[in-house]
Amino acid sequence: MTELTGSDSVTCKSPVDGTNRAHTIGAYVAPNTINFATVWAKFGSLHENAAVFSVVIASTALYVVLLVYARSADKKDLIKVKYYLPL
Repeated sequence: MTELTGSDSVTCKSPVDGTNRAHTIGAYVAPNTINFATVWAKFGSLHENAAVFSVVIASTALYVVLLVYARSADKKDLIKVKYYLPL
């Protein structure tokens, strides 16, 4: 804070460039908008983005494999709990 700080405002010194700037605490900053028409127009086709598609497909396949493994492990744990905790 600087000597310009008053009872109704706070002035802070920026660590980046050393200038005095007023900072607002708790202000809402609206997110940037996405123009999907531009996104799809610049995306191109499959042969132009083969690396991107392969990473997405590999990640999805890995997720499904791990999901199946986790579900089977949960079923085995449920069987163990049935034998030890009669409810």
